[in-house]
Amino acid sequence: MTVHTDQASLRPFQRQRFARLPELPTRPHPYFASTPHELEMDSASLGPVRVHYREYGSGAPLLLIHGLMTTGYSWRYVLDGLGARFRLIVPDLPGNGRSSQPAVRLSAPAMAAWIGEFQTALGLRGCAAVGNSLGGYLIMRHALADPGAFSRLVDIHAPAFPVARMRALHAALSLPGAASGFGWWVRRDTTRWAHRIVHYYDDTLRSRRPASTAPR
Repeated sequence: MTVHTDQASLRPFQRQRFARLPELPTRPHPYFASTPHELEMDSASLGPVRVHYREYGSGAPLLLIHGLMTTGYSWRYVLDGLGARFRLIVPDLPGNGRSSQPAVRLSAPAMAAWIGEFQTALGLRGCAAVGNSLGGYLIMRHALADPGAFSRLVDIHAPAFPVARMRALHAALSLPGAASGFGWWVRRDTTRWAHRIVHYYDDTLRSRRPASTAPR
């Protein structure tokens, strides 16, 4: 595995070139030391779904919800710090990572409702939660629908309302054939697509492993 010395000069959120991404992480993390679980759910919002989630640490439960084009693996570098105080529950959202792909559309209302169903299945209603990007948006929606869902909520880099470019993208994908064409384009090289879309504050933490677990 080759680490390029000029990576140290990267600015915050500056992406290194895809060709320079190492195959495996260059810094240790405890993700694969966490306990894996598979949960079969008959979700009212998504239908039958198999959910992969991990547990790590001890203490009061803390739910970690990842963002778009990532998985629970994206929390790998904060597990030790948070796990020293909390029992971390880290799911792959339905349609992502090792969780199954539901047969219905993964809309924001359905995914937010699913978070509540996941909490109920594990006895986590009223727990603290942290959501990143899309995950933050989903837990905010769920908190508004069920004020008792979380004792505390931390939202990282999530939009409160759709911005203009989101509305433009939605309009473009609503054109006949646009969604299927866009899906084909992404599937040509999902690893490279995830590299372009997912941003890191410190891009030297990135490797091809998390990109390879992009949504199916």
